[in-house]
Parts: sequence; C-alpha cells; structure tokens
Amino acid sequence: MRALRVLITNHFLRGRTGSELYVCELATSLLRRGYTPIVYSPQLGPTAHELREATVPVVDNLDAIASPPDLIHGQHHVEFNLIMAASVMFMIPVIVLFFLAQRVFVEGVTLTGSKE
Repeated sequence: MRALRVLITNHFLRGRTGSELYVCELATSLLRRGYTPIVYSPQLGPTAHELREATVPVVDNLDAIASPPDLIHGQHHVEFNLIMAASVMFMIPVIVLFFLAQRVFVEGVTLTGSKE
C-alpha cells in the first residue's frame, strides 16, 4: 500500500506566523508518520526552505506536482465580508449619481419608450 499523498496549501510561506508554523508542523508530522506531504504556496520564503530541509516537497506552481494528491488540506478562505465591503464602496458613487440625476434618467426612459 502506497503512502497517502497530502497536499497542504497556504497563502504564503514567507515568515513564521501562525498558519505558516501550522503548515510546517502538519507537514513534518505527516512525514514522520509515513505519509507523503506536499506543500503549495504561491509565495515562498524562509519557511519553505525550512520545509525543504526537512525533505518535504514545496512548490509554488501546482503544475509541478507529478500526480494528484489523495487529500487536500487548504488553509484560509475567501473573505467575503471584504469583497462585499469593496463592492458597496464601488457602488456608492453610482447610486449617488442616479439619485442626483434621477429625473434625467426617467425622462430619457419615457421619451425612448413613447410613440409620437
């Protein structure tokens, strides 16, 4: 039976913060237990070097992984609250413009839809 291939992802491996330390601990623990961890991050740094020294493969391009993993452990998530906040910020000028020029917009719609 071959070892389970586990892909571990993280936003970056540049420093020694919480999620980076967790990725290091998880990958080295899996390796000690006979699994095959592979770490992916688009931004590499000293933490990636530390993992490579511990014989854990680290890639910054998913195409570099020869065969698909059996399990993917993904760190982080999309922060929808920030995306929604940015969307609202971009919509505010459009909404203000509409209310300021509402009469012109309504007249334009009524004139183009009427038959004379």
